[in-house]
Amino acid sequence: MLIHRHFLRFLLAMCLAPLFATHIQSQTPRQPVSLIYIYHTIDQTTHLVVWLGQVSYTFSVLSNECYSLSHGFTHIAISEKENPTSLRIYDFRDQSLLNELPWQSTWPYPCEFWFNRTPSDRLTILLSDDYSRVVTFDVITTLEVTPMLPRLPSSPLDVTTLPQILVANPMYTFVPNRDWVIYQRCLETDLDLNTATRCGYDQWVLYDPITRTALEILQNPDLSISQRVEFGNLGPDVFVVSPSGRYVAYPTLNGKMIYDLVNDRYLDTSAIGSLYSDYFVYSEVVWSPDETHFMFVIDDYASFEIGSLEFVVFNLNTNTIQRLNGRYSLSDYHWFPNSQSIAVLTDDDQLYRLGLDDTQTLIAENVERVFTYYPPPQ
Repeated sequence: MLIHRHFLRFLLAMCLAPLFATHIQSQTPRQPVSLIYIYHTIDQTTHLVVWLGQVSYTFSVLSNECYSLSHGFTHIAISEKENPTSLRIYDFRDQSLLNELPWQSTWPYPCEFWFNRTPSDRLTILLSDDYSRVVTFDVITTLEVTPMLPRLPSSPLDVTTLPQILVANPMYTFVPNRDWVIYQRCLETDLDLNTATRCGYDQWVLYDPITRTALEILQNPDLSISQRVEFGNLGPDVFVVSPSGRYVAYPTLNGKMIYDLVNDRYLDTSAIGSLYSDYFVYSEVVWSPDETHFMFVIDDYASFEIGSLEFVVFNLNTNTIQRLNGRYSLSDYHWFPNSQSIAVLTDDDQLYRLGLDDTQTLIAENVERVFTYYPPPQ
């Protein structure tokens, strides 16, 4: 199913948080973490559901309407897809109508409107197809304000300047909430680092580019079983940093390693290694919002059949694993904000809530997508 491109713009903007933030002392994950899913009913109505902690909010959009949802999920703007007559601004949580603007003849493109990332109560409407002209309103006062054109942020670090990196094929990932980067440092002395795309003798380094210091040489990473792009930064399932930037998890030959950046230590993950003899262990891990657990998926070597995937949860407090009941054919999965249950989207577009207490609840059908939103640091 196709997602309206203005919601795609919203998703893109949420992913474009600054890659680096200033040094912070607190290791508390950013709050509030939100879980969002979108589903459709038989009348083609679109339902947007946002979970904030233990509370959920739902807003329904008719099939002939398009919408834009604000960052922080406080407002939603709605208009007709064809021959629009007005642009309506609602409070997303209590569904009250805040303002209604008559659709202007100078607004030539139905549905071409979006909420700004910051301030999140500003709505921008497109006036030209090359994005050179827009108009921006304050959705509360409806007064026109200085427009903010959408743009990609410039990179805060030229990764090709990192010591002994493969300039032609730099492999790296940034650490959220810190000015740090994890990258592949090539130790082969006879390679031309400006042209070579592969390195047979390397290290994976946690590096502080501000002080130009290697903070840690990560132990025994195995990237052969992990997805990565051929050119550019690493895929999302290689070095997976926890929400606050405290932990980094990555695959080893027969297990997963967790490095605690704050206490400069590796956690005991030997319990995970016991799975490798009988199961294919997928490399990607997903951190819980409170950083007390992460989950990953395994498949029985003997089956490898549709619907045979299982969830495993590692507990950082006890260094133990828990295999959750049920086998699935998966499309996507995310943590609920309370860190005690998982949203599981199956291939047949059903969304389940799978609890760490092994409860399983079907919460929606005909689900288009599900995702987690971590607000950027303030």
